[in-house]
Amino acid sequence: MNSQQTPLEIRPCTPTIGAEVSGFDLDHVSDATAARLRDALVRHEVLFLRDQKLTPAQHVCLAEVFGQTLAAKSIVFPSPEGFPAIEVVEYGGGRVPQTDIWHTDIIWQQRPALGAVLCAEVLPETGGDTLWASMTAAYEALSPRMQAYLEGLTGVNTWEISSQKKDALAQRGYDGLLALMQKYPPVEHPIVRTHPVSGRKILYCTRSFTSEIKELPEDEGRAVLEFLFEHVKRPEFHVRFQWRAGSVAIWDNRSTQHYAVNDYMPNRRRMHRVAVAGDVPF
Repeated sequence: MNSQQTPLEIRPCTPTIGAEVSGFDLDHVSDATAARLRDALVRHEVLFLRDQKLTPAQHVCLAEVFGQTLAAKSIVFPSPEGFPAIEVVEYGGGRVPQTDIWHTDIIWQQRPALGAVLCAEVLPETGGDTLWASMTAAYEALSPRMQAYLEGLTGVNTWEISSQKKDALAQRGYDGLLALMQKYPPVEHPIVRTHPVSGRKILYCTRSFTSEIKELPEDEGRAVLEFLFEHVKRPEFHVRFQWRAGSVAIWDNRSTQHYAVNDYMPNRRRMHRVAVAGDVPF
């Protein structure tokens, strides 16, 4: 990497989550600048860049600042030819958005993504914002009694309760769906995980993919999960990003959830996403 030619500036968006990064040039990134970006991601949980105009190769290169990139893990989103790490997340026209629900990416795998880098490719004239929620702040806002109650509980996570099951059936047929169910069975993660870098506690369950709490009776577990899912909606945990051409968002998938606002139909919205390999939650 070359020396950084423009001073990097990181400005918080809210007291809780999000920061705007300016002065970033992917062609001139020092090791110190890369380390500063990684530190900022842990601290602010989501970073926003403007006016980047990244090629697919540059998109992957930016993601590699934060770790090893993953081959696309989505069940329903394709990859452009020659770039298996990029997922094309497109809605509009005849395809109804299904990411307008709070979720953590691929929490239904043993090693969910560390984070992701999302680039705007095609945007509607208005609408299509994305919100991120700090699950660190969500955990810390719980009462000490509730925090103690949740410690040691295990969430069962599966893509089969999400809209992806219906999409997979439509795209791959019944045999293809069964093959996916065998390839990606439900996985267990702690309801409260520890961030491997900051050491802070994180509320780690999502309406999209967490089906039950292993240690609790079904009705009690469902009641606890519903409380937590509603708790995540508190706006003081959130930052909202308005996309423009050349916009990039980078988020810590370990400590956030996100929600893509569905207010732009029938117009198209196409994003390119690269995920960064993560670890087993603990």
